[in-house]
Order: sequence, then structure tokens, then C-alpha cells
Amino acid sequence: GLGRDPKQVDHEFLSETATYFYELAATRGSGKAQYALARRATNRNDEDAALKWLEQAAANDHPHATYQLGRSYYEGRSVRADPDKGLSLIRRASALGDEWATYWLEQNAPR
Repeated sequence: GLGRDPKQVDHEFLSETATYFYELAATRGSGKAQYALARRATNRNDEDAALKWLEQAAANDHPHATYQLGRSYYEGRSVRADPDKGLSLIRRASALGDEWATYWLEQNAPR
């Protein structure tokens, strides 16, 4: 408003605005936006929201979200452990081009 230093950045406003547009894109099926919201939720320790957005991003073939969701199931982080489902997701992430998934499989996958 008037009298404010124009060089000061209103970080809270920017964060709220970014979240609004990420949510808009995410609800329209953007895997990138869904993954970004999953990361934000993780940073805020909101495991339920993080899992929700990871699942949606993985459903939209976001490679790294698929890997992260796979690791969650494999290790039982925020979900009931399901190593078979986790391994399947990690393999899918690797097929989608996620290098972390490929590396993880090389180091950990049952032969």
C-alpha cells in the first residue's frame, strides 16, 4: 500500500499467490503442480496433504512423485508398508525416466 517501501517483498503474499496458482493447476491435472504441492506439504510436515498430492502426481505420471510414493510404500513412510506396491511404483518411476529410481533399483531391488 501507500507509504510502504517498494523494495520490500511481501513473502507471505507471494507464497499465498503461488499456492493458489499451484492448486489451480493441480486440480486441472498438472503433475508438476501436484508434485510441487506435495513438496510444500512435506516441508510443512503435513503428511496427509503430501501423500494426497504425491498420489495424484504419480497418477499423472510425474516420474519423481512416482518414485517418492514408491519409496513411501516400500518403507512404510506415512502409509502401511507394502513393499510389492512400492517396488512396482519405483520400477514405473524408472521407466518414466527418474534417475533416482533407476539408481535405487540398481542398489536395492531384489534380483
